[in-house]
Amino acid sequence: MYVLATFIFIATMTLVFSNKIRLSYTPETALLSTTVDGIRYVKLLKDPSGHYTGTGSINGYSGEFIVDTGATDVAISEQMAKKSGVIPKSMVKIQTANGETKGWSALLDSIEIGGIVEHRVRATIVPSLKSKEVLLGMSFLERLDFSQEKNTLTLKKRL
Repeated sequence: MYVLATFIFIATMTLVFSNKIRLSYTPETALLSTTVDGIRYVKLLKDPSGHYTGTGSINGYSGEFIVDTGATDVAISEQMAKKSGVIPKSMVKIQTANGETKGWSALLDSIEIGGIVEHRVRATIVPSLKSKEVLLGMSFLERLDFSQEKNTLTLKKRL
């Protein structure tokens, strides 16, 4: 009986504290930004699902960014494109984890995360993405230096 009570207590505490951790994590709390010797650094913390996330903006319109080194371009939703003034260009085929779909190539005037700003960045408008979701693909990341250590991904603006 004692063993069963101990097991139930541990299981309950695990559930309570894992929910508190999950509820306290937001993309806003996951982003730490500093400038050292004129160089901008942004540290992203791993979220409970194992992704590096943070808040940023496309052409001044805020969104929730997810680092995706497997994506060729930055990927944004149709809603994000409309709200931020991104103009779709040519239709393209997109290979996603869920299979092939169609989207539109585009060019972002600006993209910003934690004070790191890049201009004229290739993007793909992906209809299946959530409204404010932005996948930070290599068209943005290739302009930065980045490294991962434990639960932190550090982005560094190149001079």
